Amino acid sequence: MKKMVKILGFLTLAALIGFSMGACSSDSESSGAAVSVDDDLVFTDDVNKVVITITRTDPRAILTPRNNDYYVITLDGNPVSTGTIMVNGNTLDFNPFSSQESFSGTMLNSGKQLKIDSILYEGGEISNIDAAFDNAALGPDFTITGDKFDETFKSIRNTPGTYTITLTSNLTDYAGVSLNNAGVKITVKGDRGERKIIWKHSAQVGNLFTVIAGRLTLEDIILESDSGNTREGTSLEAAGGTIEMKNGVILSNSVGAGVNVGNNGAFIMSGGIIQNCKNGVTTTGARGSSITISGGFIRSNTEQNIALWNMSENTTLNIT
Repeated sequence: MKKMVKILGFLTLAALIGFSMGACSSDSESSGAAVSVDDDLVFTDDVNKVVITITRTDPRAILTPRNNDYYVITLDGNPVSTGTIMVNGNTLDFNPFSSQESFSGTMLNSGKQLKIDSILYEGGEISNIDAAFDNAALGPDFTITGDKFDETFKSIRNTPGTYTITLTSNLTDYAGVSLNNAGVKITVKGDRGERKIIWKHSAQVGNLFTVIAGRLTLEDIILESDSGNTREGTSLEAAGGTIEMKNGVILSNSVGAGVNVGNNGAFIMSGGIIQNCKNGVTTTGARGSSITISGGFIRSNTEQNIALWNMSENTTLNIT
């Protein structure tokens, strides 16, 4: 028989309500620039509108490119190449994840300058790249139309870094996407409050966003299950990673749960609305899961607004 904790009714979280619950049952290296252990190595070519971001695959206080570090190259804010690098002195060999041709660059001026003769990509060619070290950016940001969302998300989800994707048009009939890299933090938001992602999965059970590892942050975006969805699924599944919901998010109409938290997953809600789903926020027999709610509304869901079933070791719920 299931053990269940239910919080019913309309949750308004502007007031301070304290609630906490736990229940049991050797690489080559080039000369480079010194940056902090939390930073990527970023080069910017303002003339060509190119940004090259190189991210470590191991911790080090001086971030000098090493074999198998990840890279992302954007042109005018759009990704044109992602992959890994190999280092030979001051020469960097870029090896794309896709079938795109490999290319090389040269680091100059004690690692403060990166030159690449040519990059061939699906949309054309970029020539004579002369990029200066610019550590102000933590990772490239993307401002895209809805039809570019899936390819943009998938182009960065395997490359550690901090990214923001801003949608400038709605995305409809979207089948969903997953994140499974502990070094990746992605924020998805709309350019204005009514921007929508409409999730359609009537052919099979699935999730809109599944975070197995890493962190997904949502703000100023409407997440809506298509009216044709007939099989249960979860809009947001924190399956080991972290999902954060901020102001301006409206999550609605999920045939299953709006949010489900699995083993070692975390859901953080500081704003937004979860409504008109079968269940609002759930966790089922999850070990080490965490739900933290400090703002927003969870309301008008068919069965439960918050439901904790078969709570396991180190599962916590905090509402403030």
